[in-house]
Formats: sequence, C-alpha cells, structure tokens
Amino acid sequence: MGSTLRPVILALLGSGLAIFLRWRWTAAWAGPRCPAVALRRGPRRCVPQAALLQRVDGEIRFQVRFQPGAVGMIAVWSTGEVVTVLPNGMAAREGVQEGWFFDEIDGKPYSEDIFKEYSHGGQDYEVTFKQAWHAGPAEIVSLPGKRAHHVLWQRPQELSETLEQELEALQQDVDKDCQTELDGAMRQLRWGQRCRAVGELLYLMVCDRLLNSG
Repeated sequence: MGSTLRPVILALLGSGLAIFLRWRWTAAWAGPRCPAVALRRGPRRCVPQAALLQRVDGEIRFQVRFQPGAVGMIAVWSTGEVVTVLPNGMAAREGVQEGWFFDEIDGKPYSEDIFKEYSHGGQDYEVTFKQAWHAGPAEIVSLPGKRAHHVLWQRPQELSETLEQELEALQQDVDKDCQTELDGAMRQLRWGQRCRAVGELLYLMVCDRLLNSG
C-alpha cells in the first residue's frame, strides 16, 4: 500500500485498529481458502434436498430455480453475496441462505448485469450458489470490508490495490462530511462506521499475511 495516506485516514486506521483488537475471537483461524459457515448467525432454514448440486473444487454448490421478478433478497450485487433473505419471498421458498454467493446463472458466471437480464426477462432461470468462505473467524459487516473480503477470496493478488482504493474512498467520504453540516450524533455514527470499515480492512490485510505464511 502506498505511503501517502492522509492524516484523517491515519486517524481512522488507529481507531479501526482499536476496534479490531477488541473483537472477541471465537474460533481458530480458518485454513487456506477453506469454505466456512454463513456470515450471519442464527437459525438456519431447511434447504430443499434438490437444491444440493455437487462439490466443485471442494466447495458445495446449490442450485435453485427462479422466476422473473423480485427474488426476495438483499444482496451485495457487485460481489453476489446474499445478505438478507426476505420472509415469504422467492429466495426463502427456494431455501436460499444468508451468506451464500451467486456463482452461475443458467450456466453463465455470475455478474450483476447478467442477473438483471434474467430477473427482468420472460423465462424461468436456474441459479447456482456457493457457500461463503471466511478468511478467519471475525464477521465482516461493512460494505468496504465485504468487497475486500470477496477480492481476498477470489483474486487475492489484487488485495493490496483494493485495500488502497477502499481507504481512499473512505478518505473522500470524510472530506465530504467535513464540508457538510451534520449534527454531533450523525457525525459520530458515521465516524464509527468508517472506523469499523477500516478495522475490517486491516483485519483482512492480516488474514492475507497469515494465509500466505502458512
């Protein structure tokens, strides 16, 4: 990462590191590139047996069939991560689980544009999901952290560049806030969210070093 980080980002790094050190570690480090449990804890819905497809490169795939229209989920569409499955929606009925990732749509590698094409189309389509992978035991909740985590999973050689881009974007957000009148509570909330994001980016940097050293 570059050496031109500005003072505000350095302050975020310090606050983020403090949050990172306060996290409670509840499991051993995951092995290199291993599948792991879903990102969100809590009761898990039963997955229809027909949805279990096969193991590919050690990862389990799940296949479901969607109809055009709203699928009933909130996702990080840029990475394909399912964040929330809405009750009584199409995804819930098909047994989709929070923490899964889109893998293929009708045999094509997932992308946000391909998903939009099929979900707004006129025919049913098959979606293949894969289980989440964890770099380590801590939960990633911020959007910058989720994006960087996906890069570490799928394209680890690009992680350093991604971390620098995410930190620069956080710096730009701070600059915008400095030019905007915000009450004390909102400013504190935004600062806390960015500290959490920076802490997660630092965490992923450490995870990458540990995975590469093992």
